[in-house]
Amino acid sequence: MAKIYPFEAVRPSEEALQNFSSKSYKSYTKKELKDSLKKNPDTFLSIITLKKDTSLAVDKSQRYEMVRQKYEQFIDSKILIKDSIAAFYIYETTQDNGDQFSGIMATASVEDYNTNVIKKHEATIAKREHTFKTYLNTVRFNAAPVLLTYPDHPTLEAQIEAAKLNSKKINTWATKNETHKLWSVDHPKDIFDIQNSFQNIPSLYIADGHHRSASSALLAREKRQLLKLLKTTHLIAF
Repeated sequence: MAKIYPFEAVRPSEEALQNFSSKSYKSYTKKELKDSLKKNPDTFLSIITLKKDTSLAVDKSQRYEMVRQKYEQFIDSKILIKDSIAAFYIYETTQDNGDQFSGIMATASVEDYNTNVIKKHEATIAKREHTFKTYLNTVRFNAAPVLLTYPDHPTLEAQIEAAKLNSKKINTWATKNETHKLWSVDHPKDIFDIQNSFQNIPSLYIADGHHRSASSALLAREKRQLLKLLKTTHLIAF
């Protein structure tokens, strides 16, 4: 049985929404990157590009810390806002040719990853797992979500459509050749129904994000071990 949970998202404010998203920073030439940041400094690109900016006279761990600091600056200046209520988020994109795709943004279970409810089809490289883990431990977010897929589930599809109708918030923005929509699903019945349907799905499958998943599981394991150690030390001290 697959387990998913709502969460309090950090997302762009209404004022920043239209210009916040960007392509992967890896797809920009140096000139394109410079021009884009000069034209619009209040984009996610301004945060994530610091991760790989080797022109900075600092090491990798310091660049990770700079990413975290820039992210916090965006929150402090209200470019990014944090929702006060845990929710699922339904994301839908429509391309100019009419093709439409949608999915649920949610938190998945590390336990499901460790017990193979979340199934993998690619081997991961230990060095990259540890690099991603170090990054995640410092920055506390990944640049892109892990993409999980599951078998067709008509009941769940109907619940997703019903949740859209019950949603109190909706964001819409456009990028080249696509229109994007985001619904915040915080109605208790909608959350329960969607969670219950996922519990009837035996397996989820990683479509993209094997190293992000592995590094998250690795970090969670280390955090649990540290917590056990601290509890043991506390008991011995007394």
